[in-house]
Amino acid sequence: MTFASYSYSIRQSLHAAGTTVSHGHVQQLLAAALGYGSLAAYQAAINEQFGSHVIVDMTQLTARSAQLVQPKFEEVFLSHFAKATPQKIHWNAQSLEDAISDHIRQNAADHDDLAGIIAQTNAIPTDVEDIEVMGIYSPLTLTGPNMLFPFFAVLEMDQDPERVYYGDKIVLDGMVAMAVTGRRCLGDFELSVTGNLSED
Repeated sequence: MTFASYSYSIRQSLHAAGTTVSHGHVQQLLAAALGYGSLAAYQAAINEQFGSHVIVDMTQLTARSAQLVQPKFEEVFLSHFAKATPQKIHWNAQSLEDAISDHIRQNAADHDDLAGIIAQTNAIPTDVEDIEVMGIYSPLTLTGPNMLFPFFAVLEMDQDPERVYYGDKIVLDGMVAMAVTGRRCLGDFELSVTGNLSED
């Protein structure tokens, strides 16, 4: 989808909810959410693309909402942005950290690089706990071709008492990489992880 099609979808969602906002104002608000002071500034940007995740620039959006529509309208706009687009919309750095933690929790145990060490335990992985994601600060500034978020976690194991005991946990050390696709946009999660046995 293009910027124009996203704007159209957001406006249609607003209209369906009984809120009338001009197409031009929706475009200005979307540009603000993406970190730009105006639609013209967004249009002048080079290589700006929507990714899988948008970390909203709340400062820009709040200011433009008050200027173009009314104070506090940014909350209404964001709810319809989230409904009208396939992207995951993050209001702040904490929301992104939560999404990264959820991805680690759902995918780390099945990662190919852990197959060998899981086999050493003679156990079945259960839950990923004690996740600590680093490198996320507020306000979040996106730099470079990729954002890298190191993490530590613990993979709990369900030990079979009928088999040789080697350890009840695997300590995880990994990285989540996300391509920077725009001033406030990031691509999909790319997970890498290693593990070490622990009996603690």
